[in-house]
Amino acid sequence: MLVRRRRAMVAVKALLAATCGLLWQSCYVKAGAGERIETAPLLQTTERLVRGIAVREAKVGGLAGEVVIGNYYSPSHWDRMVGGTDSWREALMNGRAGDRDVAIAAFQLGKRRYCYEMQMGLWAGGTNWFPLDFSRSANDVKDLYLRAAGDGELVYHYRRGGPTGADAWLAGETSSTPAYLRGPLATGLGLAYGVPLSDFLRGALTRHTRVYACERERVEGADCYKLTLVGDGNLHLWQYELWISPQFGYAPVRMIRFFVSKDDARRGERIVDNWTDFRRMPNDVFLPHAYGSIVYYYESVGNAKGAWECSRRHEYKHLEIIEEPSLSLLDWFFPVGAIASTGPTHVGARLPPEQYDRVRGHLRKASAYAHASSSWVERAPKPEPALNRALTGEEIRELAQRYDSAARP
Repeated sequence: MLVRRRRAMVAVKALLAATCGLLWQSCYVKAGAGERIETAPLLQTTERLVRGIAVREAKVGGLAGEVVIGNYYSPSHWDRMVGGTDSWREALMNGRAGDRDVAIAAFQLGKRRYCYEMQMGLWAGGTNWFPLDFSRSANDVKDLYLRAAGDGELVYHYRRGGPTGADAWLAGETSSTPAYLRGPLATGLGLAYGVPLSDFLRGALTRHTRVYACERERVEGADCYKLTLVGDGNLHLWQYELWISPQFGYAPVRMIRFFVSKDDARRGERIVDNWTDFRRMPNDVFLPHAYGSIVYYYESVGNAKGAWECSRRHEYKHLEIIEEPSLSLLDWFFPVGAIASTGPTHVGARLPPEQYDRVRGHLRKASAYAHASSSWVERAPKPEPALNRALTGEEIRELAQRYDSAARP
């Protein structure tokens, strides 16, 4: 019995020594109630999660489908967008502007070739797809239509209903990132954040960002790793929290990005993203069919009744995994009457009708979505009370301390 106790003590001491040796780069992976609490090397776990995200991105290969997009704006957002101009306030009072946009988009995104189009169904003017134009009413958007196609070398853009009528422009293809990992559609599917999500995380960890913690949590019915990154810049402190689900093939389920001014804890920005309604696709890939994003701004002057800035919601329809778009890109070139701009001077030249004679309403099958019902429009992401506030001075000091104690990549 005495020998067994001595052996047990030696084993415990060895375990403690090993744990202390890894303490600078370790985190506690907190399990749910009644489950065993484990310890894992923090940087090793972070790298495993990022690799899992990269594998998921590579397994997709290409995407096709439709999406309903809704954007919702606060009064403070409008003031920021238009600088508080009298013309906007007059337009709002006269019913020529609203507080939300609703659109339908159809897309086929391969690795090199891609095509997509968007038709607005309700337009407040805040979306960056079309410029502000207060000469039209908020629901007078039949001509707000956008089309784009890329063949790997050139990108064709066509916009109907611009300030000067229909126009088109041609640009050289410069990005080496696969087309299905670019743009807001990829963000809504949890594949990218401006760049592929795996590149976004690796890039963040090279810019004064450290790994603070990794915990096991259950979010939206999925077992997740909650990864917390903290950063310290010249003017701001920041924190990223990302919930990644191995259950859904290392897909992101939730992400909170927070930035706060070092000079004033009441000034900052928080962006909350949620991906839901995951479904298994071919190649054992899980894709979310719903996405919501909420932006909060904090200011020391004004905005006293709340920090909510704007919200966005995507609902994806008929998602498919593809290799490359199967349709002919000729169907996506400039239609008759478009004014084409090329080169840095943007000098327009009318295109010859015999060269571009295909004018088709690709979105006619989606017309039921284009004028989305009011019940869908009202399904905006709701601001979360716990997040709809600025930090206190004590909280910003805690954030700074987290950076000092976090693991360095």
